[in-house]
Amino acid sequence: MSQFIPRFQLKEPMSTEKTVIRLRLGYDYKDFTWELNDSLNRKLKIYPELWDSKNQYPLPKTKIPKKFRNETYNLQVIGETINKVKVAINDIINESALNEIKINNSYLKQELLSKLGLISRQRNVLVCEFCADIIGEMETGLLKTEKETVYSEGTIKQFKVLNSFLKAFRPQARFNDIDEAWYRDFVRFCQNHKMVKKDKQMVLIKEGSENSTVGSKIKKLKSLMEFASSKGKSTNRNHIETWFKILKNDYEVSKTDLYLSEKEIKKIYNFIPQENVIVRGQVVFCKTLEKAKDLFLIGCYTGLRVSDYNSSLSKENFKTTDKGTPIVQKMSKKTRTPVSIPIYWNELIEIAEKYNYEFPKMSDQKINDYIKVICKSIDGFDEKKIYFDGKAGNVKQQTMEKWELITTHTGRRSASTNLALNGLSEGEVAKFTGHKTDSMVAKYNKASTHQTADMLYAKLKNNNNEK
Repeated sequence: MSQFIPRFQLKEPMSTEKTVIRLRLGYDYKDFTWELNDSLNRKLKIYPELWDSKNQYPLPKTKIPKKFRNETYNLQVIGETINKVKVAINDIINESALNEIKINNSYLKQELLSKLGLISRQRNVLVCEFCADIIGEMETGLLKTEKETVYSEGTIKQFKVLNSFLKAFRPQARFNDIDEAWYRDFVRFCQNHKMVKKDKQMVLIKEGSENSTVGSKIKKLKSLMEFASSKGKSTNRNHIETWFKILKNDYEVSKTDLYLSEKEIKKIYNFIPQENVIVRGQVVFCKTLEKAKDLFLIGCYTGLRVSDYNSSLSKENFKTTDKGTPIVQKMSKKTRTPVSIPIYWNELIEIAEKYNYEFPKMSDQKINDYIKVICKSIDGFDEKKIYFDGKAGNVKQQTMEKWELITTHTGRRSASTNLALNGLSEGEVAKFTGHKTDSMVAKYNKASTHQTADMLYAKLKNNNNEK
């Protein structure tokens, strides 16, 4: 498709009546269409007989038939508008390239109408108000991803958290205020505050956050500033500067390096809670602990995110392929992509049949609390783990027992690692777990270099024997 070459066509070229004139602009396999308006925002129309389709322009005055002499002024206005549109398109393309703005249809329309004087520029809006508008567009499906899919609940939730921080930080901040000093102050604010659930509501408290948590907010802020640019609401491009960094945990060993081996997962599977316990001041019965254990194990055996198996898994998700392979078929809530997971560990079927495929429901937080209680009672989970924690920008060495570090996400991480140790490539693991890219799978693979070497050696030996 042609790149940014404006074309002007009639909507109804065979009509005997006047028809509107359309601007069409092809770019990046997309198509932008806009009907020409005059300075008063009225649609410009022309008789098809007075249109030169080859030159995409009204007929010159000398070629206008006598019966259309009263159309002379209208043709002049149309010609002038077409000329203005060509100049405006050229300016928009050059400005976007200069400012590294990614062009889309929304941006094109906003800039075109502004340059033609058909709307006034509404720039330098409040950051938190614009963020609220973006959240609304995501929730209604008006704003979609680059792949033309709706935004996931998780992504929308992250933007809501960002907006809570923006309102608490500087509620009257406008996009033009975001400079290097503003960025550094916001980073410090995020490092020293976090969102917690209190009385069934999310509230902001003064407590340190890890750099990776702060980084996720900066990443969303970058996206928000890009949205503002593409919608013509801001000319601030500071989010592409080198100092506008997405913070990460600047240490190698962290809580997220923890995974459970197949042997450890088997220990959890075989464990049967025998006593009621007190958790957060509440009595938790053995049956409840058992349910939490089974929900956690589903994550270990499928590699699904907790949002994809907790409260949303049913018998309909368990299927068999034409070749007889038992699978779990699910649509990922986060990525909106379908996954078909081969059931490699038979324990998953045993858990499903235990509940007759009517799985228990439990909050993520309770699963996290109860799985710690369970693992604390199992031999081998009291191993001391040394890791580094980055709270409020300060990296400190911490020591905790293994059971204290286990969460629902440990299950997904364990599945990815154990599948890799069983010989699957990163691409194959990605298809199993629903990760978007192989690089994401690599982050979840926590196998040691020795384990990887053992696996590769066994694979090479097996290939040699087959020869």
